[in-house]
Amino acid sequence: MGYEGGFQGRTNKMVDGCYSTWVAAIFPILIFVGLEITAQSFHATPDRHYPAVALCCLPAMASLAMIFVGNVLAESGKSLDDLSPTLALQIQTLRVLAAGFIVTSLLWAASLAAMIDGKLRVAAAFMACAAVASLFGVIHSPFPDSPLALPWNLPSELPNYAHTLSPLRVATAYGLASGLLLVWSLWSDWSSVGRAPGAEAASSIED
Repeated sequence: MGYEGGFQGRTNKMVDGCYSTWVAAIFPILIFVGLEITAQSFHATPDRHYPAVALCCLPAMASLAMIFVGNVLAESGKSLDDLSPTLALQIQTLRVLAAGFIVTSLLWAASLAAMIDGKLRVAAAFMACAAVASLFGVIHSPFPDSPLALPWNLPSELPNYAHTLSPLRVATAYGLASGLLLVWSLWSDWSSVGRAPGAEAASSIED
């Protein structure tokens, strides 16, 4: 009578027995570690920066979701081209958000923290960095393997569902955000000068 040998285990055991046991045991541990790291992040962060900590988790969550989406697509033997345009666009949005998620999280959190502190020029600088990074595929790459590429020399043609998330468009959006923050900063400086005590005194003398 034949038998199956488990990985580094005894005979007459299912082949995937050890693997399944390790997977079942390691997932709860990883979830606990992730929750603990998140909790420590909030404890070590000033209360006013809590929104920035929450925001930086979004790209990481998208990356986690894409792991399972990629496995489902691989098991089914399908690609995004085989899905409906709406579903393909939704998954492509997750892919773009997940690509380079560590850098994206840092830039988003730093920019929002700077905005909360009223440092609009610093926030604009982080958005400008995000624009450059997305232009060359460091973050938000629309391709499955997230390759670095020049915006005018992409590795392959983007499918129809990905045209709205091209590197040029994403970089333009970040650039507009950076410009808006810079204009906001200049307007705030101008408004604060207009409300200065010296300015009010000069205005009353002229009257």
